[in-house]
Amino acid sequence: ETTASDAKSATKKARRTGKFNKNAAGAVAAEHAYVTVGTQDHGPATGTQASKAKQVRYISTGLKEQSTKQIKALRALGIVPTTSVEKCTHLVAKNIARTEKFLVALAQGKTIVHEDWFQACIDANAILDESEYRIHDTENEERFGMDLYKSLDRARERPVFKDCVFYISPSTVPKLATLKTLTEAGGGKATALLQTGLGFLKEKIEKKMKSSQDMDLDHGDVSGADGSSSSGDEGGHREKKDETIAVVSCEEDRDMWQPILATGAKVYSHELIITGILTQTLDLSNTHALK
Repeated sequence: ETTASDAKSATKKARRTGKFNKNAAGAVAAEHAYVTVGTQDHGPATGTQASKAKQVRYISTGLKEQSTKQIKALRALGIVPTTSVEKCTHLVAKNIARTEKFLVALAQGKTIVHEDWFQACIDANAILDESEYRIHDTENEERFGMDLYKSLDRARERPVFKDCVFYISPSTVPKLATLKTLTEAGGGKATALLQTGLGFLKEKIEKKMKSSQDMDLDHGDVSGADGSSSSGDEGGHREKKDETIAVVSCEEDRDMWQPILATGAKVYSHELIITGILTQTLDLSNTHALK
């Protein structure tokens, strides 16, 4: 088996004998390649090691269709496409996007890399360190109030929607199926909010609020109307206390709000979920509350 030291020795010998060639150069280049699957902090690997490493499975969003030549070249390196965000190790894009693919990948802490990484890997004939090909999208980071790679770090530490249940009203856009996919990617749950279930949900919220308030009195902190605590929220993630309930709706379903609002709880727009994933914070204040 050829190692990095073997490659160096071969290159030095070739230079001394005047028989330096592209293969020797490629061996040295491979020494500086990195193989990463799911994270961006693995150590260096040789080209031989790269070929035996677990394959990189990528999915892209917002990019032009790849050429057959590029796909073939990437496959030869062990970089293969997939149609499933859940199964991918890498998401490739040119900027921050509010697509389902991008949001799911972010929520699950996948490796997110700029499209230039593709051609760079092909040119180097190796799987390169993704940290050199990060997406720099200041415009959208400012627009959404986020830092992409800080959000990824948070997602890897703890799912943003852990211990959360979202009740989604019928007319909400994106539809329940999409919001369910997003919330589950963030470690939460989502279910349909129906007229017939409003009474049950109202009662559930009231019980949860009372229970949470009793706990807060014991611990000396104050709970919000949604049953979440104002303590233990550093870095956008809540200290586990109890299941958090949030109602997500839209103007078209305003007639369903009264029983919820009567409890003192809030009704939120879909931005609670989408912006929550982008920033990796669950903002249960008035920011995304519907009036």
